[in-house]
Amino acid sequence: MTRAAGPLASMAELGGDQKLDGQAETSRESELKTTLTARVTHVLPNGNLVIEGRKSVGVNAERQVVRVRGIARWNDLSGVNRISSDRLALLEVQVDGKGVVNDAIRRPNFLYRVLLGLLPF
Repeated sequence: MTRAAGPLASMAELGGDQKLDGQAETSRESELKTTLTARVTHVLPNGNLVIEGRKSVGVNAERQVVRVRGIARWNDLSGVNRISSDRLALLEVQVDGKGVVNDAIRRPNFLYRVLLGLLPF
């Protein structure tokens, strides 16, 4: 096998390297104490109540939405229709945040990731 010669010979030996080096750290510690209004979405055949509630809270330039869902026994409700979350079965708590912390941990946009995959540098 013969090797190519001339000014175009070096084109056959193209190479490239890609390196992305960076560091990031985010930390969050929180304790959630709140009172929210919930509604009964279903009444189960045994009389238990499926309840669901939502509350939006602003904290340090960040908007957090708290969602709670669970099953309550009707006799666990207080005289003023209150129930503590530790009395809910199959409790689901979801906290979604939008703001500075969420933006800092977001992945680069689609076009940037495509360019990183295509460009040889």
